[in-house]
Amino acid sequence: PGYKGFEISDGIWNIALSDYWIERVVVEPDGFVKDDASKKIRISTPEGLAWLSRNTQTNSNYCAGYTISLEDNIDLGVAYWTPIKMWHPENKPTFDGQGHTISNLKLKGSSTNDLSLFGSCVMNIKNFILDGVTITGANGYTGAVVGHLYGDLEKITVKNANISAGYWGIGGIVGFHNSGNMTDCHVIDSQIKGWCPGGLTGVYNETGGRVYTNCSADNVILHDTFLYGAPYLYGSIIAVVNYPIEFVSCSSSNMTYEFGSSATYHSGDEGRYSTAPAHRLFGDASELEIIIDGETFVQPVQQ
Repeated sequence: PGYKGFEISDGIWNIALSDYWIERVVVEPDGFVKDDASKKIRISTPEGLAWLSRNTQTNSNYCAGYTISLEDNIDLGVAYWTPIKMWHPENKPTFDGQGHTISNLKLKGSSTNDLSLFGSCVMNIKNFILDGVTITGANGYTGAVVGHLYGDLEKITVKNANISAGYWGIGGIVGFHNSGNMTDCHVIDSQIKGWCPGGLTGVYNETGGRVYTNCSADNVILHDTFLYGAPYLYGSIIAVVNYPIEFVSCSSSNMTYEFGSSATYHSGDEGRYSTAPAHRLFGDASELEIIIDGETFVQPVQQ
């Protein structure tokens, strides 16, 4: 287990490791400590993080109510990643990167949803840098950090990400943000391609009255693929806002917006928050309230 093949050459065994992290780690590795009494998990190696992913594929309660702490920088570059899943835990866990860096995250799929570091999750995620992300073959609901999320995001920076997806709900940090706030989160030097790409969030969904504080995008290319002849939808912070939201001290700079197969349409801060803040609004409301730095804007619903 953990190996994809064996070969004898000149009497020497050559062992080929699997292309995927979770297939390489089949017993609990060094760098993973789970303390059930204190409900804490400490991770300090790539193998330790992969062990977490492996155990959450079939057990959403594997770390329900735990605090998962990253104790060192993690480089995932030697193999492909399988998203961590925490969709219906009995108690919401927290992942705390403690200021460390996770680098060289690689994911590939075949029209795969939630193709992210974390897949579909009910949890809080905070305090780390994700530097170097390549995501190919995604369908939708994809961000560098998390696909679907019910929970808060705090003090996360994504750098040097290249995300390509065939469907909608694509963001630099989160694909679908269904509940929770976002604070001190940033996307830098990245490219995001799909239908409705957002600099930080693809779709803000399901619950309103939440706050995005001190969040930013800088030098990000948003390429909207113009799927099914739908209107172009993009935003340097959030592409599609389905419920009332408040932005506090959020900004973007050096943004590039591209549409379909055409050349760049415009650059700058024109798409500061969202060009279609109420596209496909759930319910029967005809307008949507957005608060930006204390000033209230009422946007008509774009059906």
